[in-house]
Amino acid sequence: MSIQTHPRQHATPPESFTSLPLTPPLTDKTTTSLVSRIIEEIKNRQEGRNLTSTPWAVYLLDLKGYQELQHELQRDESLWGFAQHKLRYDYFPSTSRLVLRMPTTLHEEFITSIVEEIQVQLKSIQNASAEFAKEIRSGGSASIKFADEEYGKHDPDAQFRHSKAQFPGIVIEVSYSQKRKDLERLADDYILGSDSDILVVVGLDIEYKTGKKATLSVWRPNIITNEAGEKELVAQLIVANQGFP
Repeated sequence: MSIQTHPRQHATPPESFTSLPLTPPLTDKTTTSLVSRIIEEIKNRQEGRNLTSTPWAVYLLDLKGYQELQHELQRDESLWGFAQHKLRYDYFPSTSRLVLRMPTTLHEEFITSIVEEIQVQLKSIQNASAEFAKEIRSGGSASIKFADEEYGKHDPDAQFRHSKAQFPGIVIEVSYSQKRKDLERLADDYILGSDSDILVVVGLDIEYKTGKKATLSVWRPNIITNEAGEKELVAQLIVANQGFP
């Protein structure tokens, strides 16, 4: 019995693409110009001169443009090394979007506290699962890539992986205004791209108004029967914006 992956039917409306920088529909000339702008931004980050204040900077870049960007970066050994090992970015082929990440100090401190708490909980396990838990390690923001290029490349805020697993079992993303609309698409890419090897995607939204709690959202793999009567893998939202202290 074959299982189909979930088709990308949910498209984010144009008004949600308000993250900087905004870009017009691309031609070959504008693609080259945009690639040059992105390279300049990456150079600024390499030199510690980040001129973009947003932690989730979106560029509308098609696959051809993304490949051109990779080619240009590879021509500069130092810049390519920085892009491969230090720059945090995502590429969404389904929406032709490149995202450069620059988490704020608040978000970095928050995710560090979450990772430390999970590590404490793993060490406290004493039952039959203790041996398995000992082999689970924090993977930090190491890049996650998939065999199917449709699901792009992502650098999560945190992840936990068993020493013998190809993919992490859990991925954690800290959300804020620019990134919030992309959480569902990230969950899709993680779960479908790994063929459900990534078992849990957690979204933590800590940008909340005074008096309101932070929120938690959770996605897990699920098999459904689609309209064609076929079994289909989907990323199912099982906890939606649940408040937590």
